[in-house]
Order: sequence, then structure tokens, then C-alpha cells
Amino acid sequence: MAHNLCDDVTEDGEARRIAEQRQAVHAKHTTPRLYDDPCRENEIGVIGERAFARAFGLQHDDRILAEGDGGCDFRVILGKRNVTIDVKTAARPVYLLVKTADIASGADLYVLAHLDRGAVSFVGWETRAIMALMPTAEFSPGIESHFRHREQLRPMGQLVDLMALRAEIA
Repeated sequence: MAHNLCDDVTEDGEARRIAEQRQAVHAKHTTPRLYDDPCRENEIGVIGERAFARAFGLQHDDRILAEGDGGCDFRVILGKRNVTIDVKTAARPVYLLVKTADIASGADLYVLAHLDRGAVSFVGWETRAIMALMPTAEFSPGIESHFRHREQLRPMGQLVDLMALRAEIA
């Protein structure tokens, strides 16, 4: 079951500005893109991150980092444990994808978000430990990823309950 959010998030000019800056910083290190607009994938990602921040009362990190964010969009404390979260946003979210090159040092939790006609919904989530056990395939040329079908992901209600116990950290 998806956890729905606000409409009209694609009209977020701030997300476009951040996406353009991220693309410019990483222009020489970019991976193959699905869209003609080289900033569109970054924009979709930023829109999902900002929607997640709003949904869970977190601060979105809009810094432009030359080395990227290391696969970590948010850091929270759940119980007494520091936990990292990476939001993966897609227009067609059939699978949660985590690059095999990133899985060993990636986030603790991965959230799959769906951007559709200006609205973001959260499809489900999974832990890094489980994602590391999933099969791999190339969904983009030259990029091997662990994948888990959206129907196999943990329900967002579980993450909502966990996030209710948190304290945000820097």
C-alpha cells in the first residue's frame, strides 16, 4: 500500500535548481540517462527526497557535493541507533534498484517513491541487508543493480511506525 503525499510537487522550482546544480557538478562522472533532459533524473530524485522530508518532518539536504551524498539522503536515530535512508524515486517504480557497486557502503534503509503526474507516493522500503541478497541485473547499460519487486517491499506503515520513534541527526 502506498503512502500518498501532496500534489503538484513537480512545480517545485527549487527541486529543478538543485537538480541542475547537481548535474553540473557531476557532468563528467554521470551515468547513462533515461531522459533527453540530462537533469530530469536528478530532478525526479530531488522531488522524491523533498517529499520524504516533508512527509516525515525531516530537513532536506540541498547541498551540492562534488562526490555526491554517498547514497545517503537522510540520517536519523531510531531507538539508539544511527540509521541512514536513501530515497529512490522513479516515474515507473516496478523495482527498488540499488547499484551493486554501492550496496556494501550504502544506506541502511532504501525507500521506493513514485512520481506520477505531479504527486509523490511511497511504494515500500527495504533494508540494505535484504537488498544485498537480491538478484542482480542491468536495468541501465553498464550498471548492475540488486533489485526487488515493489510487491515484495516492506509496507510503508512499518516505516511510518519506526520513524515515529526517531530523533533527527545531522
